Amino acid sequence: MANAAQNVVATMVADNKSSGVDGVAANPAADEAAVSAAADAKALDKMAKVMNSKFGGAK
Repeated sequence: MANAAQNVVATMVADNKSSGVDGVAANPAADEAAVSAAADAKALDKMAKVMNSKFGGAK
C-alpha cells in the first residue's frame, strides 16, 4: 500500500497528463516578419544614436 505522499504525487501526475499540458510547446511560433522588423528598427535606432553623438545630435 502506498503512503499518502505517494498517492498525492500519483494524483498530480495523472491530473497533469489528463490536462493536455504535454502538447504545449515551450515557445510558441513567432511571426518571423515581426521579429525581423523589430530587429531592423532596433538597428536603425542604434545607428541614429551613433550618428547623433558623432555629428552633434538631433537638430
